[in-house]
Amino acid sequence: MKYRRKKFKPFVDLARHRQKDQFIGVRNRIRRATPVLGGAFYTHDYMHGKNAWLDGYFLGPVPVFYNFALETAIHRFKEECMDAAWDEAEALVPHSFNLFEGAKKDPVTGHYVSHPRPPRNHPEFGGLTRIDWVQKRAAELAEEGKIEVFEEGSLHRDYRHGIGLHATVNVPFLTVDAVNAFIRTFLEGDEKAWRRETPLRFTAEEIEHWGLESNAIVEPWDYPEA
Repeated sequence: MKYRRKKFKPFVDLARHRQKDQFIGVRNRIRRATPVLGGAFYTHDYMHGKNAWLDGYFLGPVPVFYNFALETAIHRFKEECMDAAWDEAEALVPHSFNLFEGAKKDPVTGHYVSHPRPPRNHPEFGGLTRIDWVQKRAAELAEEGKIEVFEEGSLHRDYRHGIGLHATVNVPFLTVDAVNAFIRTFLEGDEKAWRRETPLRFTAEEIEHWGLESNAIVEPWDYPEA
């Protein structure tokens, strides 16, 4: 039997009373998080002072609220370098991945179990593994100075909850103060998309970590326990 994914109506197309219900829910979370986050926004990403990216909500005029995804410019730059390096690696050694290759049936559970294969060293990568070569190449691309990013923000009105807001900001880390400053500037700027004219570039030395950066999920009112 085929299951169809139920279509949802974007927030901007909902009846006003349904928009207001969502708005009130977000406002209540922001209020509850005020002692930790300052009263302007809510996020369930644990803010440890060195976040490179963050998801959350803040309020606009009733019943509008913004469902934001923020990242630092240096994080965006790192991601651009890594993406370009991955593309080059794929061109050198096409990557094939089969989740079930080598999988064996567990006689107890009846499930198929596969074990991760050890990383392979490739002559095309100078004897390095793919990930080691990608990180090395990403650092080289950063030094070449051809990759650049911009401070910018875009609005997305197809979100189920609120209006989507994706933004890149040139701050070292997304601290509570930095996020609050961004929200103030956005709300004072007619709440519209923007892009700064000056390109931003960084050196490999400025990138502390070339791997993935994840955030722990913790409610702000649970920080003392975390």
